[in-house]
Amino acid sequence: TNNGLFRVTDKNVLKYTTTHGLSHNFITYIIEDSNRNLWVGTVKGLNRINRRQDEAIVIERVLKHFLIRCLYEDEEKSLWIGTESSGIKRLKEGKFLSYGLHGPLRDHQEEIFFSLWENQQGYTWIGRLDGKLFRCQGSDFIESIQIPGVPGTAVFSIAEDAKGNLWLGTNGKGIFQKKNSSYVQFTTREGLADNVVVSVLRDRKGNLWLSTFDGVSIIHHDNNFIESFRSKDGLLGKRVNNVYDDKVGN
Repeated sequence: TNNGLFRVTDKNVLKYTTTHGLSHNFITYIIEDSNRNLWVGTVKGLNRINRRQDEAIVIERVLKHFLIRCLYEDEEKSLWIGTESSGIKRLKEGKFLSYGLHGPLRDHQEEIFFSLWENQQGYTWIGRLDGKLFRCQGSDFIESIQIPGVPGTAVFSIAEDAKGNLWLGTNGKGIFQKKNSSYVQFTTREGLADNVVVSVLRDRKGNLWLSTFDGVSIIHHDNNFIESFRSKDGLLGKRVNNVYDDKVGN
């Protein structure tokens, strides 16, 4: 939340704030890595949380002065950290590497990254505020792509469908399906709940769930048919930040 980190169990709800060691109370992103560490991004720093054998929670401040936008762990167990105005950080084998302060990711005031994704081929895709998409492999920059029709519109979210096509959610232009070098755009005209697509989840059936500013949309994998649910359909509010698929398919 923007007022601390909450741990919810069957028995109770515990709140953690700066008084417990967090770098800031405004939480922007959370992931758990393959070693069961919990990484918590805030508007002022990154935190690593783990549990000792005596069940005590230990909070370590790692990057203290960066606004964290997104986090992702790749197949090499490297942690990628997208920041606002300070490029991409990569934590590999205990060392932080910086991307974007120089070279192809550098573009003055546009150095704000919103999305990270590693595809089946091992490429890391990075979406930026100005609508540019970057492809990296390991520590190597491969290429930058300007999505047609998206200049100046942030790439908020990236996902991959069962056929290996990338899907790119944007801030106001709907979502784009990237097939090799061609792009297919889907907006409210095709049935999306809203053209601001904050996050994309692929469920176990291969359907894509889109979180938007006006509900949730589902793109069915077999025919790209779009189904949308809004507040008038029973949602408690309009803006949806994320969707999660649990172990039994809910």
